[in-house]
Amino acid sequence: MQLNTEIAQQIVSRAMRIIQYSVNVMDEPGFIIVSGDPSRLNCRHEGASLLLTK
Repeated sequence: MQLNTEIAQQIVSRAMRIIQYSVNVMDEPGFIIVSGDPSRLNCRHEGASLLLTK
């Protein structure tokens, strides 16, 4: 199942209200599609990329 960015943004916003940390959601290639830190959008998340290739 794939999340659309609207639902992913809602999840990130809710999570950040609870945990007080920035949260990112990555797509299958490991690029950040939603983030609590807008400057990270469309950046490759190396940890996610590594995990997704294993």
